[in-house]
Amino acid sequence: MLPPLPHFDAVARAACVLGVDPGLNRTGYAILERSARGPVLREGGVIRSTQSLSLAERVLEIGRGVREVIAEFQPDVLAIEQVFSTAQFPKTAILMAHARGAILYA
Repeated sequence: MLPPLPHFDAVARAACVLGVDPGLNRTGYAILERSARGPVLREGGVIRSTQSLSLAERVLEIGRGVREVIAEFQPDVLAIEQVFSTAQFPKTAILMAHARGAILYA
């Protein structure tokens, strides 16, 4: 059995949840809303960064994209995937951490 998630009660009571799967190239998101019959997917999408830009500019694009989603849907809470990578791919973890930081800042 998995341990309970921190603040799970707040997520369970939320009327609107923004779920984010961070990535430097593509950041996926979903907007879930509570209904009498359970969660309903209201919107799902991908925020893409321009690969020819610098790392700083790409992170800025991700942050702006997430802010646009937040402005449009006004979620009550944010659920974001933790950074996970094996020791074989430390650069992947670092790049994902940049994207995750931009999302949390948004």
